[in-house]
Amino acid sequence: MNIHEYQAKQILAKYGVTVPRGKIAFTP
Repeated sequence: MNIHEYQAKQILAKYGVTVPRGKIAFTP
């Protein structure tokens, strides 16, 4: 499952995960 970074942030934000500004600090 390949998703772009901005999509990952949207998914995380949807589930109430705090999303840092800039790059995500972990990899899937």
